[in-house]
Amino acid sequence: MKKITGVFIFLLLTGNYCFSGEILYKVSDIPSELKENARSVIRFSSVEIKVSNTEKAVVKYSYAITILNKNGLEDAYLVAFYDKFLSVSNIKGRVFNEHGELIDKIAVDKIRDFSAISGYSLYEDNRVKFIDPEIRQYPYTVEYSYELGMNGVLSYPSWFPLTDHNISAEKCTLRVSVPKSIELRYYERNLPGTVKISSDEENNIYQWEIINQKAIKYESYSPPVQDYFPSVLLTPADFEMGGYSGSSKSWNSLGDWVSELNEGKDQLLPETITELNNLVGDCSTERGKIARVYEYMQGRVRYVNLKVGLGGFQPIDASTVHRLSYGDCKALTNYMKSMLKAVGITSYYCLVKAGDDAPEIIPDFPSMQFNHVILCVPVDPDTLWLECTSQHYPCGYLGTFTDDRYTLLIDGSKSQLVRTEKYSPEYNLKLCKTGIFLNEDGSGSACISRQFSGIGYSDVLTRYMSDDTDKKKMISEDIIFPSFQLIDFKYEDNREPEPSLTETININFENYLTSLNSKFILTLNCTNRMKNSLTGSRGRKADILITEGFIEIDSLVYQVPADLKIESFPDPVNISSPYGLYTSEVVRGEDILIYFRKLQFNKGIYLASSYTELVDFIDQILVADDEKCVFIRK
Repeated sequence: MKKITGVFIFLLLTGNYCFSGEILYKVSDIPSELKENARSVIRFSSVEIKVSNTEKAVVKYSYAITILNKNGLEDAYLVAFYDKFLSVSNIKGRVFNEHGELIDKIAVDKIRDFSAISGYSLYEDNRVKFIDPEIRQYPYTVEYSYELGMNGVLSYPSWFPLTDHNISAEKCTLRVSVPKSIELRYYERNLPGTVKISSDEENNIYQWEIINQKAIKYESYSPPVQDYFPSVLLTPADFEMGGYSGSSKSWNSLGDWVSELNEGKDQLLPETITELNNLVGDCSTERGKIARVYEYMQGRVRYVNLKVGLGGFQPIDASTVHRLSYGDCKALTNYMKSMLKAVGITSYYCLVKAGDDAPEIIPDFPSMQFNHVILCVPVDPDTLWLECTSQHYPCGYLGTFTDDRYTLLIDGSKSQLVRTEKYSPEYNLKLCKTGIFLNEDGSGSACISRQFSGIGYSDVLTRYMSDDTDKKKMISEDIIFPSFQLIDFKYEDNREPEPSLTETININFENYLTSLNSKFILTLNCTNRMKNSLTGSRGRKADILITEGFIEIDSLVYQVPADLKIESFPDPVNISSPYGLYTSEVVRGEDILIYFRKLQFNKGIYLASSYTELVDFIDQILVADDEKCVFIRK
């Protein structure tokens, strides 16, 4: 499932069009503090939502935004998505120069209307109205207004007065008018004030306002913007969409609505059920049956997005998926659930907010906060989670796309939030073993074997599934040696419940020893160095998010040239931080030199005030990763 509300939909303003000759939006009128770190400044914005009943509403958007420089180019676009349940009308736009003078009224023929089908979609009824004012002389201001008609309401557009980093705002308002017979539920985040509520004879009126909001500068390791940008989430307590009525008063009631959408979609033909039971007939355990059916599904179907009408929320029936051999996340998850049911195994359809940097679901605000569907299979000794859109993931593996987050487990009125599997640093292991034969002239050969497990498995899976040309390119980009030739490579895919991928490569290299005053200098870590330092530790605003914990263990064995001997090598390094640990050590032998390295990062959210510690930790690792050994002739 995909929420169609785009980021630009939220930046919309009131304001009547000025008379000819009237000066509006002079750039010189913008307060200096709003230009700081800003690529664009919202001069004013307004979103007005008028609710008629549980099924219909009209949203009036208008806004003016000053584009300060080329970095704000895309902020000047108008992007309005629509589909069967949303209509767009009354689009107007004007452009003003730096001095506030009207220079263009956007003609109807500049409003482009085209399909918004995703690259991975087969059927989708999303369309988009789009305007590019085609002005490249900065600064300038664009002013837009339009209406969005909602014919089927699951939730109302969320209000994000700032949609991105480096955008400031002079004034943003949200006004929601709701009949007194309808309960409006809302969730406020990071606002300077709170809602103002009033009423007239028929409606309750809710209003929010933000004035002189400074631009928020992007900072490394920041949480998703939803976690610290000002926003208001809106949803009706009772709703109706596509003829299906529901309630978001609790997760139970929302799950009950999804159950109703899915009712009767799990039927398979008798011959399919017979085929499945024959398939698992020799399996002695439930886990074996699940894996067998999962691999059967992966070999039979492929992922294609299907979104027409209510298809953004309702799956295609299992028999149709079986016949067509494709489906979207809803359809494939429902298909897998139906096949497991056919062989006597209970599983649960689960809504989830997917994405490596997806914001957390707000547990105390039941609403449709999800964009994906996976399958939960309770089985001893632990629950299995199945990603049904992948043709390559091992059974029970989720990866970073949906790990460690809330899902809504659909079980009628007993639906509830449950959490997916959390991968520990020990599970997210990258183990590298390297043998290096080094010649006095700096040339040599190396055999590098890297085993990726946990989150690393999905990281390297793309490389593994690529053709040889792309493999060579991606492997070469990872090699640190300044001059090398890739001789060969191979992969071993261990598809156990805790999967791993092992990559083994052989290279020849040149010029890896530096000669200086009859001494030969070797940088010990030639396989896995920390690459970049962090900047801007002063005045940190956002908390620090480490999305995944992991461990890297490297061991490198150097065969020392026969006519060289070690003059000096670095002392052991031991760095400890709340963010993790780093150790390295060199062991010397008769003709060999062994370098050990271990790096651990700890998943978590850390206070902004501790950012200096993170910078220091990484800087120390950069220094330690550049440690050198010095050789002299015997």
